[in-house]
Amino acid sequence: MGVQLLRYDPDVKRLRTFIDRTDGIQWYTKNNLYPQIVESVRDRSYTIKSACGNLAKFIRGEGFEDKSLADLVVNGKGQTMNQILKMLVHDAATYSGSFVVHLGVNGLGEYNSISVWPLAYWRLGLPDANGDVWDYKYNSNWEQDPYKELDNSKKIYTYDKFNPNREYILERLDENGFFNYSGQVLYFTPLEDQYPLATFDSVLDQGQTQEEIGLFRLSSIQNGLNAGYIFSYPGKFEDDQKAYQFKQGLDPHKGGKGAGSVIVIEDEGGTRKAADLITPLTVQNNDKIHEFISRDDKNSIMEAFSQPKGIMGIFPESGMFNQEQLEEEYYYYNATTREYRNDIAETFKKVFANWHQPVQSDFKIKELQYRTGVSMTTTTPMGQPATEPVVNEHLKNLSGKQFQAVQRIVRNFNKGDLTFDQAADMLKAGYNMSDDQVKIWLVTEDDG
Repeated sequence: MGVQLLRYDPDVKRLRTFIDRTDGIQWYTKNNLYPQIVESVRDRSYTIKSACGNLAKFIRGEGFEDKSLADLVVNGKGQTMNQILKMLVHDAATYSGSFVVHLGVNGLGEYNSISVWPLAYWRLGLPDANGDVWDYKYNSNWEQDPYKELDNSKKIYTYDKFNPNREYILERLDENGFFNYSGQVLYFTPLEDQYPLATFDSVLDQGQTQEEIGLFRLSSIQNGLNAGYIFSYPGKFEDDQKAYQFKQGLDPHKGGKGAGSVIVIEDEGGTRKAADLITPLTVQNNDKIHEFISRDDKNSIMEAFSQPKGIMGIFPESGMFNQEQLEEEYYYYNATTREYRNDIAETFKKVFANWHQPVQSDFKIKELQYRTGVSMTTTTPMGQPATEPVVNEHLKNLSGKQFQAVQRIVRNFNKGDLTFDQAADMLKAGYNMSDDQVKIWLVTEDDG
């Protein structure tokens, strides 16, 4: 039932909002379930899910540059600002940089807590005569799925829109009473008081196509007749019971286990020639069609996210693994996602302008650094260990297959199938590694 509610039907006009005076909200597209549909498609499309994960990783970067801000505890759960950032980037990657945080206040009208809440649970309140929105509505089950929660009643909660003016907050506290005031909600969107489109809205149809092809293939395997041959039994079944039993016997020929099996049917007259007793069974092959559609959809999704193939984990046709190229792709995608990070920094700067304790920071988020995956420990001037990425020049021009071969040697060494000397000789002879480079790859117990 819940799946049927979330089924997405193509709609050429996105985000048509409708006024719902009963619930006091603006509908988030024609069925008020746009974010639920978006997240369903995202989680079922392997390309969109991967692209959203990569985008979230780049938006988060290395966290806040200011260490004191990064480690600042901002709510009763003990969550730090870096943890808040880690949680909100998932929605930011899905909804074009948008996210929602709840802000608690103290008796002086100052913010004293920050919590991340899922954007999909929020709806805009009704606009005033000027088109301005002053509150937001919360419900964790807009789709009214009876299996989602124990209490299926439609409880909608109202929260004030973010307004850092201390005098305004004090007025609201006086009106509601301190213990009855629910705080404020900061619903950041690219366009204020307008619902955000999904980052992948332009390829939402392609995402659902991937989902549908996956379901089609699964259903074809589970329910399809996968036998390879039909054997015509010379004669007739004795009675209806025998025929029924035969039909029941078709079940083993379905699903993966039935692939290539043989079906036996009766040849009532017994007139078929011996050469015709066994008939190859052919079924419609949609693989070629699906292969083309999948490739086209995947390219469209990658284009929508502007993600280079290296970041998506896709080797180029040449199969070359080139570190310099990956570094350039990181530089490019850091530049592409910089606006997201700047928006988050500017938004939190406004929040902390009314924070209950002084916080001096530029709120800048450090860009994601490219690492080779191989590191070695160095020592700082103060004698403290610090881990820094090592640029392995000898890996820059390895092909994908060569890099995998190096990893295979290391795995065999780790499993004990190769001694240190054997593995070292293979790395030196095959990939021109020095003794120091070999030690980076082959770590022994003596090395710690």
